[in-house]
Amino acid sequence: MTPHRIVPVALAALLACSAARAEIKAYDVDARYRQEVYRALRDVLQTDHAPFIGAVGEVSLLPTGQILVDGPDDVQAQVAAVLDAIAKKAAAETPPPSHSALLRYWVLFGVPGQQTADAVPTVLDGVVRELEGAHGEMAFTVLDTASLSSESGETGQLHTKTLKVTQRIFTSKETLNASITIDHQDEGLSVNISLHPGEFAVLSEGSVENDQGRKGLLAFVVNWPASR
Repeated sequence: MTPHRIVPVALAALLACSAARAEIKAYDVDARYRQEVYRALRDVLQTDHAPFIGAVGEVSLLPTGQILVDGPDDVQAQVAAVLDAIAKKAAAETPPPSHSALLRYWVLFGVPGQQTADAVPTVLDGVVRELEGAHGEMAFTVLDTASLSSESGETGQLHTKTLKVTQRIFTSKETLNASITIDHQDEGLSVNISLHPGEFAVLSEGSVENDQGRKGLLAFVVNWPASR
């Protein structure tokens, strides 16, 4: 928005103000165009900035950010109307707020026949129970973890030592739809998924052999944290 283009035009009508009983009023003005409004009001109303018109009011910028106008009733009415029109135009030109979201990722490796050690954070207890329900008792470790925030409709990427994640998300208040690609060493996946706030999801699981030649279960997990 270019507020300095609309302010002088909108304030031109104040040149016709008549002399009457003075009143002092303070006006709240959006910080984005406060200085432009202040200068335009000052140029129109004050004698030292408009010598051929004569004084019709005094304008001051308060430490609070409010604009103080000392002038007759008809001046105050026109100032209020102009500031209201500027505020409405600014609101119409302001783009809707962007929506970003953070997704958390884990790469888990589980070895059959053993209990999970303390290496897995408790936040993943539900995920571990789900995996053990499908594959039996296992000892899980976290091979890598990462968090990635991106704007709705935009693509975000991150790289760690062993993990590469690309996500494109679309958010609403209660649902997040995401296209996710994950690469971890020689393993990877691409998936589309819908999540609710606080939900964990296992994106993929399968048998692999780790660097030490040990066979186990590799699982990719994602979480959309609930808003605090």
